[in-house]
Amino acid sequence: MSAPAAPALSPRERRRSIAIVILSTSVVAVTLGLTWPLLSLMLEAQGVSRTLIGLSSASQLLAIVVVMPLTPWLLARLGTRRLMAWLIAGTVVTLLALPAFPNVYAWFPIRFVLGAGLELLFIAGDIWINQAAEERTRGRVIGLYGFVLAGSFAAGPAIISLTGNAGWTPFVIGAVVVGLGAIPLAFAGGIVPPVEGKPSGGPMHFLRLAPTLMLAGLMYGLIDSAVLSFLPLYGLSHGLAEAAAVSLLTVLIVGMVLGQLPIGYLADKLDPRTMIVACTVVTLGAALLLPLAIGRPALQWPLLVVWGAALGGFYTLGMIMMGQRFRGADLAAVNAAFVVLWGVGGIGGPAITGTAMDLFGPDALPAFVAAACLVFLPVAALRYLRHRRRQASGATDLRQEESHGRD
Repeated sequence: MSAPAAPALSPRERRRSIAIVILSTSVVAVTLGLTWPLLSLMLEAQGVSRTLIGLSSASQLLAIVVVMPLTPWLLARLGTRRLMAWLIAGTVVTLLALPAFPNVYAWFPIRFVLGAGLELLFIAGDIWINQAAEERTRGRVIGLYGFVLAGSFAAGPAIISLTGNAGWTPFVIGAVVVGLGAIPLAFAGGIVPPVEGKPSGGPMHFLRLAPTLMLAGLMYGLIDSAVLSFLPLYGLSHGLAEAAAVSLLTVLIVGMVLGQLPIGYLADKLDPRTMIVACTVVTLGAALLLPLAIGRPALQWPLLVVWGAALGGFYTLGMIMMGQRFRGADLAAVNAAFVVLWGVGGIGGPAITGTAMDLFGPDALPAFVAAACLVFLPVAALRYLRHRRRQASGATDLRQEESHGRD
């Protein structure tokens, strides 16, 4: 399972392929940025408990666990471009179903279908761009991809700020934006890298093979979904006005946007394992400082930018590590496994955090994030140190062989 070979594309075709997948996937990122905070705020306005709000958010991610193992088969059967086009159409329909049935219990199945379509779209885009990227510039290409996705994601809360959190308007705007994602796909004929072969195993196989990568997906899901679902409510609980509370999420996502390009650039120069450890440490520190910074603009805004950059780094670095180690159907399978664990974390994050906030108050949110980091950090650090020892041992063996050769 060596690094994937780049597809047989000319430099111009490669650039066009990368541009198309970025455009098509980025407009769909608006949906995730829109639905998580919007639906949480709408349910809060209806008087729904935070426990039930957390379960509603989790239903959107439950679909990932169910559907993702089918990803390699779907990509091989339908092809990446056709699958993405069908998923975009389904996402538009599902988005419009939400305001048509504005009830927390009706939203459980709707959000399940929405989550399945969105995550299949993203995983298809992830595989496409990882196969189209060249090894020497993989980090920068993935960083650019993450930069545009995170920026599109930030448009979701921005739509809420402009339209409010009631009625059809935010959903219609979101559906129109998502529909635009089908347009670039019409120009992708002949430049979409195919997914070939059969995967060598399922999620547990890749968990044994690449535990840091897989557990990073789980932790990212736990923290990302909890923060996206409850950060605006956390702000409201600390006395912020609704617009200011939604802005907390917007600024966090700005940090995700700003962090993608430098993280991608550094990943081409440094070991991504080093950066995973650094992102965990920064996320832990930000969670511990949040209760002290909230309501103090000079502290909370810079903190949220740094926190967002570190949090977004888990996705970018995970993508880079996958592309460095896997190819073909194994790349599809490991990406699916990563997303499955992200989905498992996404189910647990809102459910646990919502219940904890009901029981212990709003500061249960940063406490949960800190606890997740404290569990993951020793694993990532130990695996990094073990990797460095193997590298040092290999370098020593090579020097000894060269010395014997000279003798």
